Amino acid sequence: MITSADGAVQHDIERTARELWPSIELILIPVPVQGEVAAPAIIRAINAVHRVAAQRGIEAVILARGGGSLEDLWAFNNESLAREIFDYPLPIISGIGHEIDFTITDFVADLRAPTPTAAAELATEYYFQLSDRLEEWKANLGHLVQSKLTENCLLYTSDAA
Repeated sequence: MITSADGAVQHDIERTARELWPSIELILIPVPVQGEVAAPAIIRAINAVHRVAAQRGIEAVILARGGGSLEDLWAFNNESLAREIFDYPLPIISGIGHEIDFTITDFVADLRAPTPTAAAELATEYYFQLSDRLEEWKANLGHLVQSKLTENCLLYTSDAA
């Protein structure tokens, strides 16, 4: 996740993601999230993630910041940042501001979450799909084993008779 190390956003994302997927590995890339230095710092962070993504097994990036005024969120309307996100090879989930806040980042990211917490929920959604699918397979396998055992018991008792 790329966000401020000082705000509540980091803790909200971590708490939510771990509640939904206890074994998830989260990596924080701390950046300033407002002011003139924010957009260039976020671009550097995105590039840093890309350099280590394969070796660290990074599958997606959450770019997050809590709500604020239009001026507070202005760094996420930066053209260079938007181009970087649009061309980025890994999925980027934008969790900027609150439900009513929209930035250019939201429109060029692979997925827009209405809040940073919702970004964590979206990032863990695949885990639930996989978990549900495994439960389905487990139930089907149990039925198949039971069916085979019943079939073999019937064959055994009919052979004995």
